Amino acid sequence: MDTRTRVGPPSPKLANILLLSTLAADLGIRVPPTRHLDAGHFGCALRHAVGMVPEEVPLTVEAFRTVQASLLRQPLPPELRRVLAVVRETLARSSGSPLAVRSCFELEDSSAHSFAGTFSSFLAVATEPELGRAVSEVYASAFSPRALDELLAAGLTRLPSMWVAIQPMLGGVGWVGGVAQTQAVDLAPFPIMSLSVSDDVSSVTSASAIPEEYLLARDNVDSPRAVCLHRQPGETTHTRFLLQDDPLRDLARRFLAIEEAFSHPQELEWLLSPDGELCLLQARPLSVEYSTAVCVAAPDHAERLLCAGLPVGNGRVHGSLYFAATPAEALSAPPGAVLAVPGRTDADWASAVRHAACVVTAVGSRGSHFARIARDTRRIAVVGCGDAVLRLPPAAEVTVFCAEGLHGAVYLGDVPAGQLATRVGDVVVRGGADAFTQARTTRPRRIYMDPAALLLALQLPEDPSAGLSPRLARMVALYATLEAFITHRLLEEISMVGLAFSGSPIVVLPTVPDRWRPALADAIRQAESRFGLAVTLSPG
Repeated sequence: MDTRTRVGPPSPKLANILLLSTLAADLGIRVPPTRHLDAGHFGCALRHAVGMVPEEVPLTVEAFRTVQASLLRQPLPPELRRVLAVVRETLARSSGSPLAVRSCFELEDSSAHSFAGTFSSFLAVATEPELGRAVSEVYASAFSPRALDELLAAGLTRLPSMWVAIQPMLGGVGWVGGVAQTQAVDLAPFPIMSLSVSDDVSSVTSASAIPEEYLLARDNVDSPRAVCLHRQPGETTHTRFLLQDDPLRDLARRFLAIEEAFSHPQELEWLLSPDGELCLLQARPLSVEYSTAVCVAAPDHAERLLCAGLPVGNGRVHGSLYFAATPAEALSAPPGAVLAVPGRTDADWASAVRHAACVVTAVGSRGSHFARIARDTRRIAVVGCGDAVLRLPPAAEVTVFCAEGLHGAVYLGDVPAGQLATRVGDVVVRGGADAFTQARTTRPRRIYMDPAALLLALQLPEDPSAGLSPRLARMVALYATLEAFITHRLLEEISMVGLAFSGSPIVVLPTVPDRWRPALADAIRQAESRFGLAVTLSPG
């Protein structure tokens, strides 16, 4: 190990992994055994490749290009290869599984800098040569053009060190997992937890697919009341959701225990085995300040809706659409453009996000690296819109709304925001997103809910027997009947209104067509019995 390199404490990312390991037994969770390479090992590799230690590398394009090429061209020094041989043998004895090699940059996942997805990590590393190559590429990723951009954007004047975590991989057939925010950032300060869930965890963080999304009521976890406020299918959800009510409650309880142990809201990467064992891969602190910066009410212009997805952040942006398939194409967009991305959006899009006014994507989730980049740069984004992104009119003038973690949508033309109430008195809300927005500024005596807005947003045909749109048919297929689906969606909206105005009675207006009155009555009964809400149906 190079003695000229300051080793110091582990990086925040690695420190969080190690803390999870110490908490595992008390919390009833499993954390993969972790071995690591510290800053001294990084310095050793760097000195072997270019004769410098991290502090001596200037933050310039030419220097980074030279160092990265040397690290990729030369094998690791013999003393470091010996360390890796011992690490691989030790972990192979404990599990026999291929390895995950994770970057743990000195400032990565800190409260001040996330560096989401900036540095490389590798999965399914099986052999000793593969392990050496993976470590070399992790080290080299500290000198990529993207890394330099991020370092300079963060105002750093010296190169921090790179640590590396090495763990056996977990997962397989029947496993599910994803990313949990113990406090949903886009819904703060309302006590809601969000989960992005898939049977392929890497697709959640890499924004290469549309996972299932769940919103859970934190305050209901240890009560008899229902915990799941809202669930949204992913692109591979066909006949049933991956998680049902009891596993969701158990997950939420353990995630809150982890939050308490860290004394701060956390974003967690996790896995659940087929027999119900919870495995934690990573934990990082969440900043919950983003959602309070902008308060904007969703508009009432369903006829101008072009596409909808999951909102990241809160706000409204008006601009011209600009399609981009790659980050390089995105950098050619005019200032103030609304980027439309038909493919995946990984951390390579960081510079493009800063360049754009906002971004609309076909795939992705609120738990992806891309979503964290958008929040870090104070940009709004609508992610996971599906094929509807491909049908957006190129260069069209559009308005993008992100409201309260629920309403993410693109509208044709210049669409004004809805009206925010600032009075004490009666208030009428159209659903969860509207209620969360109004609850920030309103102290109502009575709350009226207009459920017709939900049916309008679903774009139900007048005669459902004539056929449903493919998007709606896919959602309805998860329920026994169309009526059961409508009941469930009405229940979700009522429950979120109840959480937004906690403790206040709700009067539901009879604005739905007669066909859906039984579904509305059933939803009101369930809101009372399952969520303990005081809900009544207005007689007229």
